[in-house]
Amino acid sequence: MKKLIFFLLAMASAQVPACSRLGKEPSLAEKFVEADSVALVKIISTRLVVDDTKKEVWDRETVEATYDVLETFKGDHSRPVVREMVFGPGNCTLPLLTGNIYVLFIENGTRSISSMNGTEMLLNVDGTEVKPMLAQLRALKGH
Repeated sequence: MKKLIFFLLAMASAQVPACSRLGKEPSLAEKFVEADSVALVKIISTRLVVDDTKKEVWDRETVEATYDVLETFKGDHSRPVVREMVFGPGNCTLPLLTGNIYVLFIENGTRSISSMNGTEMLLNVDGTEVKPMLAQLRALKGH
């Protein structure tokens, strides 16, 4: 019984979010520097892309999203397409949903995005948490 209690206490004290990085979470400014392109966008279409030549299951299917740029913070958005693995429980991906607004942090070589690199869906662009983030991105754009 003592071992069970110890185990449960150890597990409760060692909670780490499933989709977190090891070590310190990068700041918004650090994520901005790492990204090739950053923009506020609205997803206008999505499609499933299947590549049976890929060896790994998670590489075979990707979601490709086309977007309208609402505001550019960094980089080239002349090719408004991004890719992400198919959203699924436990795989730390973002659901790319048509009609929703996102801040995209894009790797230009692959046009890929990830919540780990800063991309997020914005539920309320005028929200109290979103406005300061957008203000910080605008300030970073000016540097």
